[in-house]
Amino acid sequence: LSHTLPPATRTNAFLIGDDGPKILLDPSPMDESEYKKLKSTIAQFGVDKILLTHHHPDHHERSVDLAQDLNVPMLMSFDTHTRLTKKDANYFKNVQVSFLKEGDIVTKWLGRNVQVYEVPGHDEGQIALAPDDMSWFIAGDLFQGVGTVVIGDDEGDMAKYFKTLEKVITLNPKVLFPSHGIGLGGTNILE
Repeated sequence: LSHTLPPATRTNAFLIGDDGPKILLDPSPMDESEYKKLKSTIAQFGVDKILLTHHHPDHHERSVDLAQDLNVPMLMSFDTHTRLTKKDANYFKNVQVSFLKEGDIVTKWLGRNVQVYEVPGHDEGQIALAPDDMSWFIAGDLFQGVGTVVIGDDEGDMAKYFKTLEKVITLNPKVLFPSHGIGLGGTNILE
């Protein structure tokens, strides 16, 4: 459970990587009870790094606490870091942060390199991940399985959003995983 917008009540936290670092995406438990459940679950697998897809609170709430508790670095776009430290200059105190950009390889999973894709529109600094065979695509808030995507404020841009949708449709991943809701086959939801 996370502090996300209704009708969604959860933000998916993905754990990827088997022949490389184990990366936890967007841990954002809404309260201490959810935080303890998340820590208990990931303790079974281990975590080497935490990755934020973008700066919205339902994608990073308590992630810094988790990084400190696990003594692991965090990965994100420069834009995400800038937006979060603009609100609190010490937000990432005592946490090592590395910046990601399009084309970076973050880990290997099931024998495939997992690559970063820049997907602005909903949020200027939003990133997504996919393996080189496009068998899946973790899309962040590019689309929703529950509810709808908000394009607004200073980080949203409808022209960039449509261009990003076209980019992902061209990549043609077999399964799209949103941050809110279940995985969906193909790019039909984007077309």
